[in-house]
Amino acid sequence: MPNLRPNETGAFLHKYRLKKILRWSISRRAGRTLEGTLILQAQKGNETLRLKMVFQGLEEFRLQKRPNTMVIPITLVRLEHLQGLFFLNLDAYEDDGHAKVMDFRASDIYLAGRDLSYEELPPKEKKTP
Repeated sequence: MPNLRPNETGAFLHKYRLKKILRWSISRRAGRTLEGTLILQAQKGNETLRLKMVFQGLEEFRLQKRPNTMVIPITLVRLEHLQGLFFLNLDAYEDDGHAKVMDFRASDIYLAGRDLSYEELPPKEKKTP
């Protein structure tokens, strides 16, 4: 899996349009290191694909649904490298300038880790009766 470099975050979001979360997990690796994995449905040009994003050295995350709120598709995504961490926000507010750490922490769905790697997954085979 290639690692994303801090200067590639804009190009990454231009290449992949993230649509919805298919699966997520948080696991402990090698002692006290946390790893966050997201499997997302993404659009790349006219092609719909599955994208795996892995945050190594996960330091912050929130994946919650507040009561009495509707489930809505991902409409705006923010990905920034701030204070040595990659921050991914999947329910961002409208673009009002450069994002700050507090913008991510106010989100219901965000992850922040030291390293971020990603890969396109092969399509799932459809079961035939």
